Amino acid sequence: MSTDEWIPIGTANKPFTGSYCGNGCEIIGLTMTDPNAKIIGLFGVADGANIYNITMRDYDIRSAGRNVTGKSIAPILALGLEDTRSYDNQVYPKEK
Repeated sequence: MSTDEWIPIGTANKPFTGSYCGNGCEIIGLTMTDPNAKIIGLFGVADGANIYNITMRDYDIRSAGRNVTGKSIAPILALGLEDTRSYDNQVYPKEK
């Protein structure tokens, strides 16, 4: 996943509303560098969703959104609305 700019799943206009189970598999190398990104993470906006059992390794989102104030940023879920649950997830950022 590290060769292309990641676009988060779910937006304010079309939030993710389902369930996603990572089944213990690893997502390696997710990269976001867009300096104007406002929503930063694997999932951007979720509403009433369940997001769980995800392992992310060597992700790099440090420089994303650097030109934006008031951004939402998190490795798994940037913004959860209503009854959204994100749990049993493991995250390991890329080492500098």
